[in-house]
Amino acid sequence: MTLRQTLVSSLFVAVIAGCSESAEGVMGPSQGGSGSRGSGGSAGAGAGGTGAGGTGITGTAGTGGSAATGGSAGTDSAGTGGSTGSKDGGTAGSSADGGTPLPPPDGGPADIPMPTGACPDFVQGDVTFNPAGGTRKVAMTLSDASRTVNGGPLIFYWYATGSNPTEARRGLPIAEVTSAGGIVVAPYDVAGAGTFPWLSQLTQHDALFDEVLACAVQKTKISAARIHALGFSAGALMTTHLSFARSKYMASVATYSGGAKGEFQETNNKFAAMIMTGGMNDIVVSNFYTSSQQWFQTLKTGGHFAMFCDHGGGHSIPARLVPGVWQFFVDHPYGRVPSPYQGHLPAAIAPPCIE
Repeated sequence: MTLRQTLVSSLFVAVIAGCSESAEGVMGPSQGGSGSRGSGGSAGAGAGGTGAGGTGITGTAGTGGSAATGGSAGTDSAGTGGSTGSKDGGTAGSSADGGTPLPPPDGGPADIPMPTGACPDFVQGDVTFNPAGGTRKVAMTLSDASRTVNGGPLIFYWYATGSNPTEARRGLPIAEVTSAGGIVVAPYDVAGAGTFPWLSQLTQHDALFDEVLACAVQKTKISAARIHALGFSAGALMTTHLSFARSKYMASVATYSGGAKGEFQETNNKFAAMIMTGGMNDIVVSNFYTSSQQWFQTLKTGGHFAMFCDHGGGHSIPARLVPGVWQFFVDHPYGRVPSPYQGHLPAAIAPPCIE
């Protein structure tokens, strides 16, 4: 079964499973801010100026001087006096000025995508991005820690059929994520897509992922080495799709009833996966137990660390495993090979999880 067939087979997933939630709004009391890199050269200054930004692992790119005034775009580099690992702006502007992909800022993947449109501020609530294919809205959850904590995670959450972005509060311990400087992004589906999310327009969903990632690297303190995806049911199928289509950037992923087949964008990044299913009764139109098994075997064959977790609860988000998902993301940043769980899974998740 192809990925698209698997997606289509989940049409009545959460409607039948009763997984919709009320639109209460997402958590996180205050607006997040952006990490800073010092600005580049100003009018008539020629080369970029000395950066004076924060010393976090990540931040937003410095802006190079205008060509008309003699400023040089240059490549991103640490500012004079910037500490090791800082993103203080320095003797050159951002690589965005030169139109080339950003280098890995903190041990994350190379060739971070560039924004195709103007990047919005990362704030609590609904935020509009401008990826290729048209504007898209996401629900963003963050706290004050996103302005002060360097190297927090960026987690994409994809909700189930009949649900909405507030589902992220059931799939993640939101308070723990945001207190660690993390930002949770839960996209809305494309306008006019109908009742069932993520079943079409995969190219647009991929473009949205690229745009959010690109803007986050430029405008926040998140770590490009801590990019994760998670979802339930139709959202888990979308997460599985991203694990193939955007495998270059993933640190680790997790699914509540997902799985599918696909082709890896990048085979060298051996991201880790936590694959959860409700057992033989995890069937709502599609057999999510079988598709989860197939994905598990594909990843293991490809040299990835993967866990298969049969929680036995049918088609549902297993509340007792939710804290373990967050810990799994913490313990599996980009490039963590071998997994620290290899040969000895944490007691909190074993059982039901197995390698």
